[in-house]
Amino acid sequence: MLTHSDLDPARLQRELAQLESEAKQLEIDRAPRARSVARLRRRSRYLRLAQWFRAPAATWTAYPVIVFAAGPVAVGIVAFILTSMVFSSWLSAVGGLFIGSLGGAALLASLLYRPSDELLLGAIAETDAKLENEASRLQETVAAIAEHNRRLTLLHEQRRDLATSDKLQRAMLLQREWKSMRGSEWEDYVVEVCRTLGANVQRAEAADVRAATPAAGPRGVIRRPPTTLYVTFSPRRIAVAAVSEIAPFHAAAVRQIIDELAQQGCDELGILTNTRLTAGSKEYARSRRCTLIGQDEFPDFVLGKSNL
Repeated sequence: MLTHSDLDPARLQRELAQLESEAKQLEIDRAPRARSVARLRRRSRYLRLAQWFRAPAATWTAYPVIVFAAGPVAVGIVAFILTSMVFSSWLSAVGGLFIGSLGGAALLASLLYRPSDELLLGAIAETDAKLENEASRLQETVAAIAEHNRRLTLLHEQRRDLATSDKLQRAMLLQREWKSMRGSEWEDYVVEVCRTLGANVQRAEAADVRAATPAAGPRGVIRRPPTTLYVTFSPRRIAVAAVSEIAPFHAAAVRQIIDELAQQGCDELGILTNTRLTAGSKEYARSRRCTLIGQDEFPDFVLGKSNL
């Protein structure tokens, strides 16, 4: 099985997009070439039929007269019989006889004189050459389409393997004792998770340790601001705080962290903690349009079922 390091997801996606675009263009090119080959084949069959039909004229000078004397009548009679059988009407049958005779005369005249005898052999040679050339180009296009489809199938399989590998890696991340992590260990773990999910993560400069909040202050207020993580799921850039010291995670802590993150100039805000969230913290985070992920929500985030 392919591992995550064996393939670059971005490169794989670029190759897929390029191959799909090329395959689509080849399909567009194939259609007119196929029509051209079909048209040239019909032309070749007609010319060879005309050559065969005119052959008796080389030894029988009265051949064209006999053809025009008997041919249209024969075609008209056939049309008369078929029309009478279909419509059961003598008037329709007479119309079929007339139209069939005219159509037969036109068809026979075309076979005898279009193209002329002087041009017929040249037309056959020219049509066959064009047919061979167009058939070769069509065959090359079909082969190229087959090769693109083969490569696309391979890349799709690689992408499925990569997705399977990612799922395995995410599941292994959850096997760690992440609920007991604290401080920088939790922060490093959050960075690893975000990068596994395909994000680009950068750390802000470490914040200075601030004075402790008085014991009489509100519960859940953190003693120092966390290091801001700049998490980019292109084109979204999110200022994220990884906090583990507050249990349970109260609205006062959310308020303080959001005030810190709002100064970073990012598009969105997020807080990840491995402790339980309170109803008040969730409500306050929603009111400030901040994504809050706690102990219960974190597994779904790691598995890619929820987003920052």
